[in-house]
Amino acid sequence: MREPKNNIRLVHPECSPIPNPELAAKGAKYFLGKTVKKRFAREHMWVRIDGLKGNVLTGILYNDPIMTALKLGDRVEVRLNEIEEVCEI
Repeated sequence: MREPKNNIRLVHPECSPIPNPELAAKGAKYFLGKTVKKRFAREHMWVRIDGLKGNVLTGILYNDPIMTALKLGDRVEVRLNEIEEVCEI
């Protein structure tokens, strides 16, 4: 999901999304083929989930980060207790 960099704003930590325990309770297999949001350092980014390593989700970064060494298309891991949102489209 490419977002124009001039459209991105910093969010105060008290107002930023937090992991949702209700989503974690769905189990790892539920997220296969879905896109989830996770916090990476100071950025909240989307990851397209395409695999599992036990209970750890694996996928492709779907954002173009501006504050981390990661880049669009990098392979990353997401733990269930890190999921903030899920896009089910």
